[in-house]
Amino acid sequence: KKWHFGARQPIDFVSTIKESSVFASDLISLNEQFQVMLGARYIWYRAEHLSSNAPSQSHNVFVPSAALIYRPLESVMTYASYSRGFEKGDYAPWNATNGSQPTDAIESEQYEIGLKVDLNDRLNAGVALFDIRRKASYLDTHNTFVSNGEYNHRGIELTLSNRLTDAL
Repeated sequence: KKWHFGARQPIDFVSTIKESSVFASDLISLNEQFQVMLGARYIWYRAEHLSSNAPSQSHNVFVPSAALIYRPLESVMTYASYSRGFEKGDYAPWNATNGSQPTDAIESEQYEIGLKVDLNDRLNAGVALFDIRRKASYLDTHNTFVSNGEYNHRGIELTLSNRLTDAL
């Protein structure tokens, strides 16, 4: 049975988002204990007609990442990392004065430090502290959806993984 959503409506606009990128990354061993990971992405981002009257968006963005890895023992790894991110913007909620309008694209930054331990041949544990900052979009006191501020996400991540069989 086919779904029926009412009479067919004319299309007001067609959205187009095109994102192309090139990426390179390398893990460089400095000695038995230290490694450096360096990476970079260059993004070409174009967005047209995100709503019926939204302006076009065009961004060329360099997005780096880096990490310093230290292995004091064969079964222990510590690291510190930095990375940037880039994503499509948010849309205003329908009840805002600028309802359904898109914000500009969003950039973010992340810092992380962590520790990973191989407890035995099958069991691994990890702990990481992270700090992520990104543009904040919200309804202001005039009920207008704006990108004016910053979200700051801080936290801790605990992991425990186990390989149940040799076949997995």
